[in-house]
Amino acid sequence: MPPKGKGGKKGKGKGGKKGKKGAASADPNEDPPEKVLRAMIKGYTDVCEKEQQEPIASFLLKLKRLYQDEEPKLPDRLVISEPVGPRAFALLTSMLVSSEWKNVKAILLWKADLRDEGFKEVQALLKKWPDCRRIELLDCRLTAHSCACLATDFQGDLNLDSLTLDYNPIGDEGVRILANSLASFGRCPNLSVAYCGLGPESGVYLADFLLSTDKLVTLNLQGNSLGPEGVIALAGGIRDTRTLVSLNLRGNSFGHDSDCVAALNEGISSNESLRELDLSLNPMNEACGRMLLETLKGKQMTKLAFSEKFSAELYQELIGTVKAGKKGKKGKGKKGKKGKKG
Repeated sequence: MPPKGKGGKKGKGKGGKKGKKGAASADPNEDPPEKVLRAMIKGYTDVCEKEQQEPIASFLLKLKRLYQDEEPKLPDRLVISEPVGPRAFALLTSMLVSSEWKNVKAILLWKADLRDEGFKEVQALLKKWPDCRRIELLDCRLTAHSCACLATDFQGDLNLDSLTLDYNPIGDEGVRILANSLASFGRCPNLSVAYCGLGPESGVYLADFLLSTDKLVTLNLQGNSLGPEGVIALAGGIRDTRTLVSLNLRGNSFGHDSDCVAALNEGISSNESLRELDLSLNPMNEACGRMLLETLKGKQMTKLAFSEKFSAELYQELIGTVKAGKKGKKGKGKKGKKGKKG
């Protein structure tokens, strides 16, 4: 009888492939990953051939590589990072919906050129994968129309941990629809709408959203044009929210307005939850910087970005508020550990 160690090594050769074929899924009622992947490869090539459409080469290659692995595993996310267009994505979706690929936690589509026409396929996938908690649709040429479609999903059972719509021209109307829907129905603690063509009106809609939800933790508004009017409106929501931890206002064209900076400082001063703040690419004068410094002195900020135009002295003082915040956080942690020892 051969030693156990040798038997284990032998399994890595041809015996290893047999082990792959017999690999079981976590759920005994589900098909093994290898069988699911094989069916997906065949199903996708068949539908593309029938419709005379070239398959998405990178996706098909990934399926084949997963299938050829010694121990095949189904990924927990769908990733497309090339401009496939609505028709190609529709054919892919038709295969995915009919497949046995389950338990997908994230849909990540970057520069996929979906357009509003292709967003209905995303909705079909959300129904297929009810456990999906993260959606990233970056630079997919979506408009407010897609936001309205997403709003209907929030009225159902859709709950997300993160929604990213950066670089899509959804505009103020798209934010209005999203804010109203999330406030009324949805749970989404992390929202990013950077470079989405937002103007002053979005500040009003987002302030109302902040006032009506106790779920929002991070809000990314980088690269929009809220301007002084929009940021003043947003400051009212920042003042009264109790959950917002991270706010990104980088590049929103408001730093030159002292009234706006004063309103923002007032909102931050009254807020007890904010720990991360990005105000960079909004050049402020020294007086506005001093106002910001006085506001942040009593805060426990862990991340801070701001205009580089300040004097060296003010710059260092602002950086000091972040260091103080980190020290305060560490101090609390150490006390907790001592308590455990005792």
